[in-house]
Amino acid sequence: MMGGVREWGWAARAHFVYTVDTVHLLCYTALTNSGGHLVVKTMGAREARSHFSQLLGQVHFGGQVVIVERFGRPMVAIIPVDDYQQLIAEREARFQVLDEIRHRLPDLPVEEVEEDVAEAIAAVRAADAARGS
Repeated sequence: MMGGVREWGWAARAHFVYTVDTVHLLCYTALTNSGGHLVVKTMGAREARSHFSQLLGQVHFGGQVVIVERFGRPMVAIIPVDDYQQLIAEREARFQVLDEIRHRLPDLPVEEVEEDVAEAIAAVRAADAARGS
């Protein structure tokens, strides 16, 4: 059998998503498409290299998600191209929202923004000092 198969619990999945942020949307997509169970196959880099054609088939034809580890640390996620394209489209959509928000903001001189930030920081520090924090 190639690689280990793990079914990630919620806590492990949250940690996994935190440490390998790129896989976050993939995990969400796989969860919603599979009815709530995400099975991620993990394997070492040497094993992935030795069985690369099998690995490609599992990912492409089986829709399998594979995390390749090196010395026990996740290095890359190998995902189907459709999932990758969906990730890119969703990322692009999020950046468009940020651009829309940015365009709605008033044009202020950098000095004015820096002054406002400095005043806000000073106010928070004064409040903390008054509480004895």
